[in-house]
Amino acid sequence: MQKDEKKTKNFSIFIEIFITDVYSRAILLQIPKKTVNKM
Repeated sequence: MQKDEKKTKNFSIFIEIFITDVYSRAILLQIPKKTVNKM
């Protein structure tokens, strides 16, 4: 039971990191587009 709980915790942490990474990449990709549009 405890092993499964630890796995779930690690998995949720992994998902959190993955979502944060994708989200920050999306922001980084959108910043240049906005500056190009302003020009």
